[in-house]
Amino acid sequence: MKKILFILVATIVLLGCSPLSEDRFKNPGNGVVRDNVIDMIGSEKSGPLEAEYEFKDSAVVRYTLYYPDRKKKMESLPDSGRWVWPVSEYFEPGQLKRVYVTSDSIFLSDRQWYENGNPELEFSRSEGKKDRGVRYYANGNRKEEFEFVNEQRHGIWAEWDSLGNQTRNEEYVNGTLKRK
Repeated sequence: MKKILFILVATIVLLGCSPLSEDRFKNPGNGVVRDNVIDMIGSEKSGPLEAEYEFKDSAVVRYTLYYPDRKKKMESLPDSGRWVWPVSEYFEPGQLKRVYVTSDSIFLSDRQWYENGNPELEFSRSEGKKDRGVRYYANGNRKEEFEFVNEQRHGIWAEWDSLGNQTRNEEYVNGTLKRK
């Protein structure tokens, strides 16, 4: 069930939109198709946005969604041969908001930034379902560090307040708290 839900959400996020007129959208085999779309993932509800779909050998090799002022909102460079989807999202002024990579419906990495340019999240997944993440406050100070192995807490879990004072430092082994 989790995997089906993730695939559905990932498809919406990766496509990021819904064509206003499916009849206007034709796969050219090679080339670029531009279409107006309704934004489904952003907080702004400013109406239709423009999207570009770049094709090569009838496969989408680049998908770009633009804000009304033609600055990039999101860009994806899918690799259908390996099912790897690197996606970049942008704040409206044009600076980077998020870069993430999925493969076979699993997040491999995710980096997010606040509008001020400071990091918000750094997440990575390595072989063996080992996840590591660090979250930050908008002022740039660490908020928390965490690790999972096989979807269970594992390793050091630490938290800090916005001034940088550590408020939690625990160690887990395979989901079991070993040190508080």
